[in-house]
Formats: sequence, structure tokens, C-alpha cells
Amino acid sequence: MTPALVELDIAEQPAAIHRTLTGSAATLAAARSLLEGSSLVRFLGVGSSRHVAGYAGDAADAFAPWPAAVAPAPGAATPVLPWRDGEALVAFSQSGETPAVAEAVARAKAHRAAVVAVVNARDSTLGRLADVCVAVDAGTERVVAATKSVTAQLAVARSLCRPMDESELDQLVAAVAAATELDVARAEGTPPPAAVVAGGFAGAWLADEVALKFAEIAGRSVLSDSIVEYLHGPIAAATTLLALTPAGDPNADSLPAGTLRVGAGGSADVIAPDVGEPSLDVIPLLVVAQRLVVRWAVTSGADPDASRGLAKVTNTA
Repeated sequence: MTPALVELDIAEQPAAIHRTLTGSAATLAAARSLLEGSSLVRFLGVGSSRHVAGYAGDAADAFAPWPAAVAPAPGAATPVLPWRDGEALVAFSQSGETPAVAEAVARAKAHRAAVVAVVNARDSTLGRLADVCVAVDAGTERVVAATKSVTAQLAVARSLCRPMDESELDQLVAAVAAATELDVARAEGTPPPAAVVAGGFAGAWLADEVALKFAEIAGRSVLSDSIVEYLHGPIAAATTLLALTPAGDPNADSLPAGTLRVGAGGSADVIAPDVGEPSLDVIPLLVVAQRLVVRWAVTSGADPDASRGLAKVTNTA
């Protein structure tokens, strides 16, 4: 069977991550130098890039020497951020052309905030506005649903907050490569989930990103939550469930029977490769989830490459 175009993008993720981090060492160092001593670093993005921004906020809380916050997705109904002296902004965008993000960056610059842009398009509006532009070298994606640019951005976000040495990068690339080759036929025997939950590092952001992939790739609306939040209420609405769990997650045992569990733990239905460092384990786990979404799309008769009315650049007020 000829692979879907999105599967070709997914398969390129190990090389994209390695190429991005080895090629951006100097600009990442410049970005870290720019952010050093900031009174607050805000992370900004929309869509998949907002999920990366949320992951970056968690990584900054865990590793970075400066306080961090995730900015709300910009728009006409979103209050304008009150920029103060010493604050900085890191903006994530695949295209670098999303108008709402570009406008938010321009406002930050007008208030003398230091700005770092992380984009997949080297020559873009966002790249030109930023003081430092970290170009994600994931290559052009064949479909609208972002996959390889997302995982490459996640790797950049983690390295921005805590640099990876060569050994750690090699381990990450190897885990992602294993994730692209993992047998995910298990999904073909289970109904597509109505909800996805995730535990561990940045679990809520991971669940949100996988739910977005269900919409973009399978045309299916799926609820998302962290496992902890799910157990505090949504579990009362019995539904088919996909759970992404790190090894040893004590909450995994409380999930309902019939849950398809994906993770590094021995009790998982699909064993995902891991690095052994929680903030990096998120990345291969996301790759496995991307592949599961594609399989569910195909088995349910949906075209995983369809744009579904979406475009890489979304114009919003």
C-alpha cells in the first residue's frame, strides 16, 4: 500500500530533529544569551505551536534560570499583554506568517521586549521581526497537519531551556527513529477513541496536540485532558479512551477497562520507545500517537492527507 503523504512527513522526524539541533547550535546559544537575566519569558503560539509553547513553559519551569509563562493565543478578543521592562518573548510558528502572532511580536518589540522566534520558514515575517530567529530545519511538510515541524520545535524548546549534549541528542534521535518504525497495527483492532489523555511531563499539552491531530488527520473531534484532570470528572462520561502514559505513572491503573494505553511501561498495550528523561520522552511518544491517528483515519475510511478546509497560515481577527 502506498503510504499517505503525512506518513512520509512522520518518517522524516529523526533526521529533522538531528538536522535542526546540530544546525542551530549557534543561534540557540544566542537565544539563551538574549533571554539570560529576563524578569519573565513568555511563550507564544497558536495551534500546534501553542502546544509547543506550553511544553516550553513546562521545560522552563523545570530547567531554565528565568521565570516563564505561556501567553494566551493572540486575537481580537484576547487582552493585550502588559509588557514590562526586562520581559522577553519566545514565539513559535511553523510558517512564521500567522498575522495574529506577527502582530503580538510587533507589539512586544514596540515595548522593547527581547524576542526569539522559532520558525520552520527561515525567511518569514516572524523571523525578520525577532532579535534571534531559530530556524527549524524540518523541511516543507507535504500536508497541512504539522508533524515533523512540531517535534523539531519541541526539541528546540527543550534545548533552549536546557541544552542537549551529543549523547542525549543521539538517544532522542534513536528513540524517535524507533517510534517511526514501531508496529501500530494494534490500533486497527480498536475503535477510534473519543478522548485522549496523557500523563507525565507536559501531559496536558501532549494530549491537546494529539487531539488536534485527530481533527486534522482523521476529521474526528476528540476530547483531551491530563490524566489527573480526567480522573477528576470526565471519567464519569464513559467513552473510548487513548491514554499516553510514562513508565510508572501511578494514575494509569485508575483508567477504565478498554483503554488503549501507549507508553514506556510494561503494562502498556503499545510500548513506546523512550529516552529515560521525562521532558524528552514526550517527543517519541507524540510520534507514536501521530502514527496511531493515521492508522485510525485509514481504517475508518478518512483521507489522512485531506486539508479539511485548513491552511498552513490561518487568518483570524
